[in-house]
Amino acid sequence: MGNLFDVVFCCVQMLAKNVEPPPAAFNSLIVAAQRAKQPDLVARSFQEMVNAGVTPSRETYETTLSAVSAGGMADAALEVFGRMRRDGFEPRKSTYNSLLEACATAPQPRAEQAFEIYYAMAADGKIAPNKRTFSLLIDAATRASRPDLAFDAFESMRTSG
Repeated sequence: MGNLFDVVFCCVQMLAKNVEPPPAAFNSLIVAAQRAKQPDLVARSFQEMVNAGVTPSRETYETTLSAVSAGGMADAALEVFGRMRRDGFEPRKSTYNSLLEACATAPQPRAEQAFEIYYAMAADGKIAPNKRTFSLLIDAATRASRPDLAFDAFESMRTSG
């Protein structure tokens, strides 16, 4: 945890002196906050990075998306995903699975939204779902008390092989 505080302290000092932290400082802060399981800090750091005019890399997008999704921050995950797409990065299987995780772990699980994401992924045709994809769909449906959707996910899993 000491590394996280060191990175935060360094960035705060730079900002206090009106010195814009370099992209590497933002990336280090996001990675450290993710490892410390601090999704709020990841989201704030990402937003500060964007506000500073720094264009995130694919790795920064993926790290941020993974952290906020694991923290159940569905709105933040969708916002990061939208920005990622606008910046020209194509989603990967892990990108979609992170979004599904965000829907499943949100304080109010978003099963319908998870299925919309799944259908968009399937319609694109470039990325095949995997076991984790279907597990996350079933998890989102179960947490949202939607057994009908859980059975739909199970049936989709069976038919997709």
